[in-house]
Amino acid sequence: MKNYLDGGEAILEAFRKLKIDYIMSSPGSEWSPVWEALARQKLENRAGPTFIESWHETLAVNMAAGYTLITERPQAVLLHAGVGMLQGSMGIHGALQNEVPMVVMSGESQTLGEDPELDIEQQWYGGLSVGGIERFVEPVAKWARAVTSPYTLYESVIRAGEMAQRLPKGPIYLNVALEHMLHDWTPPASAREVPPAPRMQPRQQDVEKVAELVRNAKSPVIVTETAGRDPKAFSALQELADLLAIPVINGRANSYANFPTDHPLYLGVGRYKAVDDAERAARSWPSTTIP
Repeated sequence: MKNYLDGGEAILEAFRKLKIDYIMSSPGSEWSPVWEALARQKLENRAGPTFIESWHETLAVNMAAGYTLITERPQAVLLHAGVGMLQGSMGIHGALQNEVPMVVMSGESQTLGEDPELDIEQQWYGGLSVGGIERFVEPVAKWARAVTSPYTLYESVIRAGEMAQRLPKGPIYLNVALEHMLHDWTPPASAREVPPAPRMQPRQQDVEKVAELVRNAKSPVIVTETAGRDPKAFSALQELADLLAIPVINGRANSYANFPTDHPLYLGVGRYKAVDDAERAARSWPSTTIP
């Protein structure tokens, strides 16, 4: 029976620091160290994330995305090796397209059962380890990397959570070797608190320049795709359109209700001929507000 903390504890403690509420998972055997850490969390009555198991990887990713869209708090997703990662890739790509932050992780083996000191099954040699799962994930995630050492595991998870929340937001993937999770871990002497992501805003002179362009335009039009993510932005967009009598078009890739579809200034979805006829087109992004 072990009497030391390992990489599973490092991952769970990083999740606590990131204020993650839920670990959504369609798991495999590599996550046993995390399960033990979760069991210890319950036995010691410690605060921390709740584990939710799913029967399919895409469902696990989509549950995390849906929770974040409602609460604006990113969550964690644990999948199984390369096969589980590929099963969940459509959901991860959807999170990337919709700028939904999350930390996604899966694992593989580096020793493939050849290390006599580690009780790792040789099944990892057959097909579970592909030698770099992150290569599969790079096209569908904001950022994808392998954790290269058990000594950097804790801070790698922290950094992944921070990067996921910075604009443009999106899913961050980490490939964590089972050997790193079985390795002993010493908590940092003074673990830093994770600050909230900085809120970006345009410079005042840029706002004034855009406002002048809109004021002087003869046939302006607004194309919106993600303004509806924030209810305040939804109302502000309608207020701007009403104030200056600017027609509004929903872009082809919109995933939100961005503008009232029964509004007299609403021109529909993807009707870009109005943009061709317009002198100025203002595109509505979640990180940009035109007062």
